[in-house]
Amino acid sequence: MLGLLRTHRSLRRSKAIRTDELLDEFVRVANSMSKLPTAHEFIKSARFSWRPYKDRWGPGWPDVQKALSDQCANRFHFNIRSLEQSAATFKTSIPLKLPLALLNRPRNEIETVILFSLLADKLRYKIEACGSAFPDVMLIDQDGNRIAAEFEYLSSNYLQHGHPLSFGGVCICWRKDVELGAINVISLEEYLRPEV
Repeated sequence: MLGLLRTHRSLRRSKAIRTDELLDEFVRVANSMSKLPTAHEFIKSARFSWRPYKDRWGPGWPDVQKALSDQCANRFHFNIRSLEQSAATFKTSIPLKLPLALLNRPRNEIETVILFSLLADKLRYKIEACGSAFPDVMLIDQDGNRIAAEFEYLSSNYLQHGHPLSFGGVCICWRKDVELGAINVISLEEYLRPEV
């Protein structure tokens, strides 16, 4: 076991891993699970850490998943996302029952971002800038303070995506399912609980 840990650690630091090795390992892990692995699932099963993947296809694990699912689509032994799955996802929507442009409760990070943008004034935030790298947005609070924020569907996704616990900003999510230490978590579900 100790030898395995040493190998895993040494590979994590190595920038000399060939791209084809990284692709082969990602496909192997994905096929063994019959799905695209989360960062946490990948680390538990793979020969390599997530770092070389994020260095080449990042900045975050979702970026890696998207890039490699596109690049390796014909190598997976499972259907990444069929039209039937997409239709089923939309059929399982739970209405928000609020006078907002978003009709249903969030089911993913993108819908969480949309909901926050619709509620930003009520939450007393202004959105200064958005990006695709960590952190997702720069907010301005009611006192004029600039606050960096990372969006997630669940607060636990923050950990799965390998974001730092030393982050001085906030995590905005639909549902807070875990605490993130000193990071302030804004749960939109909790904010809307009396209304939804």
